[in-house]
Amino acid sequence: MNIGQAIKKRRQELGYSQEEFGKLFSPPASKSLISRWESNKILCAAPSRTSQLLKILNINYEKLDDLRNNAKLARTFNDSPTRNVTAKQIKQLRKDLGLTQEQFIEKIDGKPGQGRSGIVNNWEHGANLPNVTTMKAINGLAKKQLENQIEDFLSVMQSQSQLDNIAQLIADKVAKLLRKKAKPTLKSQRELAEYLGVSSQTAFKYIHSDGLPYHKTSLKSYFFIPSEVDAWVEERMAKDNEKY
Repeated sequence: MNIGQAIKKRRQELGYSQEEFGKLFSPPASKSLISRWESNKILCAAPSRTSQLLKILNINYEKLDDLRNNAKLARTFNDSPTRNVTAKQIKQLRKDLGLTQEQFIEKIDGKPGQGRSGIVNNWEHGANLPNVTTMKAINGLAKKQLENQIEDFLSVMQSQSQLDNIAQLIADKVAKLLRKKAKPTLKSQRELAEYLGVSSQTAFKYIHSDGLPYHKTSLKSYFFIPSEVDAWVEERMAKDNEKY
């Protein structure tokens, strides 16, 4: 209820017409002034009027401030650009929550939503907007939704971080195993044959007839450097391709 509605309600409870109600003030308030108060076109702001009004309405200053704020908020919400933006925000919030219009209004006021989808539909199309109390409830939902989204984001980030750590551990272990298996040199003709996937006799032929590079540690001991072997194989394959 805004301040204009409160004035009108109290006047009607007292059984006064607008003209009679105006005479309760000193100096008297005109009928047109009372009408403008009740329609919320202007607020009763003059200190002398306010103190008299409080006594007539039997309300305290805190309640009057609430009524004033409600009136100001109502005018803000009903401003055309604000109305359109608010309507879109309400619709987006409902969709983000994954709720039907009936579920949405039920979540707001706790009352059964069945048959009340039209209310939310009007909000979402800017036909009219929620009152101040309802807007506060909607803002509460929006705040909770934002908190949930932040919590989900942090949870995903934490999970991703854990996955990255696991992946790094696996990569480190694989690299360690590969380092253990990798041989800086092939220390015998047998190891050379295994490296090339050929028989020992073929490896012997490669060494002594086909020019495969090798190194000696003694008269009968050989060792081979894998990079040199790979280069020799590539060169041999290139020559074979040229023949055909």
